[in-house]
Order: sequence, then C-alpha cells, then structure tokens
Amino acid sequence: MNVAKTLLTFQRLGGDFVFSNFNNFANTWGQNVIECPKEGVYLSVAGRVFELFSRSPAAWPLTLEGTDALEHVVVQAAWDEHRESLCLVVLNYRSERVEVTFDLGDLAKGFSTSETTVLCAPSLVAINTLENPDAIERTESGEEITGPDTHAFSVRPYSIVHVVLK
Repeated sequence: MNVAKTLLTFQRLGGDFVFSNFNNFANTWGQNVIECPKEGVYLSVAGRVFELFSRSPAAWPLTLEGTDALEHVVVQAAWDEHRESLCLVVLNYRSERVEVTFDLGDLAKGFSTSETTVLCAPSLVAINTLENPDAIERTESGEEITGPDTHAFSVRPYSIVHVVLK
C-alpha cells in the first residue's frame, strides 16, 4: 500500500515525471520489485504494485473534491496521455470494505467500457513468498458502462483498485 501511495504522490507532481522505481530492483528487503532466492524467483508485494502501475495509462492527474472525508483511503483520477481514457485508483487501507463513487458529470466525455484490476491482501502486513507467490491476489475484469455519469465500486479491505474508463 505504501508503494502505491508513493507512486500516486509522484504522479501528482506532474510535469515530465512519468514513472520511477525508488529502490533497488531485486533482493532488498521491503520495497524491491523481485525476490531472487536460489530456490526461485517471484514478484514481491512492491513488484505487484509496479506491475499494475507500469501498465497504467494515467498521465494527467485531476484535482478531486470530497475525498478528504475518506479516512485511510487514497483516491486519484487521471486522464491518459491523449485525454481519451480516465484512470480511477482507490487504495483502501481499512479493515472493512469501502464504497466509492466518482461523479463524472462535469467531464465533457462519456465512457462505454471499464477495465478493472484489483490487488488485494489478507492484511496490511501480507507478503508474497516463494511458497506463496500469489499472497497478494490480482484479479481483472471488464464491463460495458450503461449507467449515468457516475462510476461506483466497492473496494475490499487492504486492496488497490485500478479502473480504466474508455
């Protein structure tokens, strides 16, 4: 969760900043991307986050209103490079599910599909290991959007939701 929050903070800096790895790539406890013990190789928790964010088309973060009331929840929205797709990200640090609704009525663009990726952990201290390289669960889904100018979703405890609206 800390890696995702830090990457979103960097993204909000704007300008020419696109992406960064702020720690060693492999075998440094905590924030590395991959673990390489002699028995095998696997993505660390931070590696799962980098995998998600490295594929995100987010380029132009938006200023959001009404997100300060969500304690232990981080919310961000950003246009892609050509302002054709909108990326919505929610980090839920809480031990309970949280409902989040984005009001997109002020945007001049409508959306017809959504692609959702969720990273979810059983706790805030969960880690991937050689014995369980998928402790941080990744799921993907997509759907057509037929509703009004809002996009709502339920965010599981200890999870990151990344939605791309097209």
